[in-house]
Amino acid sequence: MDKYLDTFRCMSPGWVARRISYQLKLGSGWFRLRYPGGSWEKYPLADLLETPFPADPERYLASPRDDRAAFFFDPGERFAARESLLKFDRESAGEEEGACVGEAERILRGNFRYFSRHEIASGFPPDWFANPFQSVPGFGPDQIRRHWSEIDDFARGDIKSVWELSRFGFVYPLVRAHWRTGDERYAEGFWRLVEDWWERNPPHRGPQWKCGQEIAFRLMAWIFGLHGFAGSPASTPERVSRLARMIAVSADRIAGNISHALSQKNNHPISEALGLWTVGLLFPEFGRSRRWRKLGRRILEAGALELIYPDGSFSQHSVNYHRLVLDDYAWALALARRNGVTFSRSAVERVGKAARWLAALIDPASGLAPNLGANDGSLILPLSNCGYRDFRPAVQASAVLTSGKRVLDPGPWDEALFWLGVPVPSAAVEQGGRAAVRHFPDGGYLVLRGKSSRGVVRCTPEYRHRPSHADQLHLDLWRGAVNVLRDSGTYSYNAPPDDLYFPSTAAHNTVEFDDRDQMPRLSRFLFGRWLGVKTITGPEERAGAASWEGGYRDWRGCRHQRRVELGTASDTWMVTDRVSGYREKAVLRWRLDPEIRWELAGRRCSGGGAVIEIAAGTEPAGIRLARGRESLYYLEKREIPVLEVTLRPPRAEVKTVIKFID
Repeated sequence: MDKYLDTFRCMSPGWVARRISYQLKLGSGWFRLRYPGGSWEKYPLADLLETPFPADPERYLASPRDDRAAFFFDPGERFAARESLLKFDRESAGEEEGACVGEAERILRGNFRYFSRHEIASGFPPDWFANPFQSVPGFGPDQIRRHWSEIDDFARGDIKSVWELSRFGFVYPLVRAHWRTGDERYAEGFWRLVEDWWERNPPHRGPQWKCGQEIAFRLMAWIFGLHGFAGSPASTPERVSRLARMIAVSADRIAGNISHALSQKNNHPISEALGLWTVGLLFPEFGRSRRWRKLGRRILEAGALELIYPDGSFSQHSVNYHRLVLDDYAWALALARRNGVTFSRSAVERVGKAARWLAALIDPASGLAPNLGANDGSLILPLSNCGYRDFRPAVQASAVLTSGKRVLDPGPWDEALFWLGVPVPSAAVEQGGRAAVRHFPDGGYLVLRGKSSRGVVRCTPEYRHRPSHADQLHLDLWRGAVNVLRDSGTYSYNAPPDDLYFPSTAAHNTVEFDDRDQMPRLSRFLFGRWLGVKTITGPEERAGAASWEGGYRDWRGCRHQRRVELGTASDTWMVTDRVSGYREKAVLRWRLDPEIRWELAGRRCSGGGAVIEIAAGTEPAGIRLARGRESLYYLEKREIPVLEVTLRPPRAEVKTVIKFID
């Protein structure tokens, strides 16, 4: 009962109502009536498409002879663009043919990349229902034939592993390789995969129809491939016609359950609205296109203003989901720009602030960012040779699309702008991302920069939307591209119930009281008694120094107050933690870079040019180098060293000094 009461306290009445409505629809069979399953050929399309269904591929592609909406790029410019694309390859120091060509070849051999990390021999075409990461009962024929509303997300391991290939993220390297080489095998490979998916995934049957956001990502990839391979001999009228049918049914599935996405108050409604708006704009012959276009645009506008806060931070408090939303809006703004459509000035400005939020957190030389918040391995627009953990393509594209100005120097990350049909501005403009102090008070982030180091403090004053990690007062510390003090990541959304380590307080650089989280866990994705940090002083910047202090009192009366001070010229950090109200113990943790060999001698821990000293304060009950875990990529984890300082009850003070030695 306490969990239900906590849920009502945290979430809005509208959220609760939508959740109840969704569960009633699932249980009553409403979705089975709204989305009748069956074969593609017999699916009722009278209200979706013209009858008889047109087979002329020109109907679905823009041309100078009609007034159809244009895509980002003109397929007729493919050969002229080859030199520009090879230039990006040379800039990225990749192979002469480009990194995407090698990946495209591996795809044709049946080697697909999961979560931008794990390359797995899946066959060509692959098994769309395989889970290569977990030894659990898979989706057999009986499950594949079931209506999507009857499928449990967590009954057969992590369903994201089953969804991953059906996002069709492999389309992007296939198109990029095709434009570089002119090799028609990549176009033929795309169409063979589309045809096999058609055969294996009839409308509304099986797990691939379960999630509207997954369908939206698949739509984006299909449409990118449709235009990227336009003019290829492999793009026959029959294939184009069939894909158009798949696109129409998919958009209808998103529209009919959009209220569930809206109830989540995260990236889901933005992505699903983008799918509807894109289809509505590019396929006017579909019977419901006008409705989808209006609905999608309305949600995109509202989502920018509600879910992106005035300081540019995002409702999910996650760096990776922040990038996902930037990529969503980059797609929308580029497509709008191409077709003379305008979004509201306030929405565009809010997206621009989100771009500058991420620019303030990354290392411009590597593109790396703190691994804050949930990280599910998503990279929905892999349009450059930059790696998964390089956030520069999203930062540059969204900054240019919202302001017309670059925030980064030219580089291979600019290839994303090429595919979005946006010229790269000639002059870089500094946007303040290198300032010594950047405070984002709405989302609760403080960025302090020294001579060669930077730190990010999590300090949300009041959660407006549900937190996914218990990470208040976490300090992430970097020296250049080296993440000296680091976050845990996520690992899996379907970890065993007894292994909820990664989102926990123990997996962050903060203080854990009495072996429990800062907030009580209500479910796999929901904490209760949301915790707010009150700023006590700062942030302050003065000659050669910067500082901030804040703290909280949790639902059991425990208090944690943290002061962070930085000598901006010397790269010396001092962190003072004052804690009280706990009963058995408090544990301060500093999670260390596992690539560095760390040695602990008394109160001094050193390695790799960094020295961490427990300098003053209450005598601790113990100091040790323990073992923790981190996940830089979804479904991949490793051990890391953790400096643990155990403090006796009922109160204590501890000072940590961190220095960098050249």
